[in-house]
Amino acid sequence: SVLYCWWGVHCMWANSCRPPPRWEQLHGAKEVSPGVSGWEDGVPFDYAEWKDSPPPRTKFTTVQYDNKMVVFGGGFQRTFHGDLYEHDLVQKRWRCIQQDASAVGGPAHRRSHKVVLYKHDMILFGGRVVYGKRNDVYRLDLRTYKWTNITPCLSKGPQPAERAAHSAVLWNGKMIVFGGDEDASGSSAYLSDLWELDLTTYTWKELHPTGDKPTGRLGHDCATSGDTMYLFGGYQGRALNDMYCVDLNTKVWRMIGTEVVVRPTSFLCMLGQPDKKKTTLGSATCSSLLIWGGAFTDTDTYTNTLYRFDIKTEKFETIEVTGNKPSARLGHAMLYYDEFLYLFGGCDSSYYNDLYKLDLKPPSLKHTMRCFIKNEGIPFRPVDQLRSQLHSIRSRLNLVKTDSPPPGEEDPPEDRSRLPVPTQHVDVMTEKVT
Repeated sequence: SVLYCWWGVHCMWANSCRPPPRWEQLHGAKEVSPGVSGWEDGVPFDYAEWKDSPPPRTKFTTVQYDNKMVVFGGGFQRTFHGDLYEHDLVQKRWRCIQQDASAVGGPAHRRSHKVVLYKHDMILFGGRVVYGKRNDVYRLDLRTYKWTNITPCLSKGPQPAERAAHSAVLWNGKMIVFGGDEDASGSSAYLSDLWELDLTTYTWKELHPTGDKPTGRLGHDCATSGDTMYLFGGYQGRALNDMYCVDLNTKVWRMIGTEVVVRPTSFLCMLGQPDKKKTTLGSATCSSLLIWGGAFTDTDTYTNTLYRFDIKTEKFETIEVTGNKPSARLGHAMLYYDEFLYLFGGCDSSYYNDLYKLDLKPPSLKHTMRCFIKNEGIPFRPVDQLRSQLHSIRSRLNLVKTDSPPPGEEDPPEDRSRLPVPTQHVDVMTEKVT
């Protein structure tokens, strides 16, 4: 059919005809530089100045629940946030839920912590507080925004050390934690341990995978696709750009020997582009991973280049984008919702509270066909002349038999209007037509 043919052309040309993804700024930035406009290091923020918008921040966390983006914590220099905000991704509006979560049973003000989304809950682990680091666990019910301290409920046994700037992902009803920065006798230690927290029994278990293990680091990021966790970048006295994956069933690490086009980067963001088929336990299968932002070295060199890692081919590519691009930064957060990439906050020499979205929807069939016609040099002609070209396209896509004649050259159908009409005879006695 013609529709089937057009869909075949669409699938064949979708990637080559894909328009560059376009950035759109949803919420204006208010840059805050240290010592500017009365902002002082370590001084709490005046929330009346911000109304419902969150103050600028970096190294915070966010999750997507329903059509909301939920933001918690972060910091400005040595000031630590303990507030909770939501952004309605449909109505495009911010709302302050809690200015101080610790006042209502939530965690202390912190930054460089990690969270995962499990069913209706946001699970928080670790992070840096004013006086050191933590290994506590909190649960936030996203239906009521009520906090619960899970730390006293944890089963007795080994537990991960206090840490910050680690990674955490959800897999099969468990929170998987890797690496981070630990205070050891007043000095920093780069961790390379792997832990899982069962979110039904609240039991910690240290995993001891084999294979080619990554070195200890902080400021990296991880993402899952099915039963595989991918790890990229981080910092270990210098920025890193190595890529690893671990099979969470067999517990085997593997270094991905690919030609990496991403410069060594720390405090970046990496997330997966999930396929349409998802699960409720966070084990969605992804076709690719998206990497954006971070710092190249410790000399304040930042990036705003978008990269895609193809999971099937295990190759990186640079994604060209258009529109109002966010500035280069680190310590931001990203999430994927309704085929859009959302990016919020972060810092370079200044701190930001801006919000962007990047359109990652595939090209429409109309756009693909226009691109196909242009690339093939097919002139626009009347419909009767295009039928033959359409038949040629279908033949190239093996949608019709090659020996089928093009439209207009088949044997003409029998014209039944010119056939003689049979004579009707009426029997006068019975009035039957014979």
